[in-house]
Amino acid sequence: MDLHCELPKEYRSLSRTPDFVIHKQNTDKRNLIVIEVKRFTDSSESKIKTTVEKEIKKFNDYHKHLEYQSYIELVFGEESVEINKIRKSISNRRGAFEKLKKGDYKINFWFYDIERGELQDDEEFI
Repeated sequence: MDLHCELPKEYRSLSRTPDFVIHKQNTDKRNLIVIEVKRFTDSSESKIKTTVEKEIKKFNDYHKHLEYQSYIELVFGEESVEINKIRKSISNRRGAFEKLKKGDYKINFWFYDIERGELQDDEEFI
């Protein structure tokens, strides 16, 4: 398997490009994981909702055209309180976010506390 980052614009005719992909190069038979990295600078409820909805739409696009099977959203925040607020907001909207998902794939959210240098437990939210 290969890890690729900083994919060229218009990768595989997509309007957006993933931050990282884990796949078997030069084939679409083993497209495993897309990883998107996001730093939340605004942890308001409305901003979190809008951001997560946009990310799910991107994942839908990647799944439809490239058939990746899993998606990881790596969320960075500056302090535990902020990270916990983001995590809780996403968890509380799980049902609504599931309705946006088109396809049989998994979305995992990983939360990284910049201040403490800690990755919190990952969760399969959607």
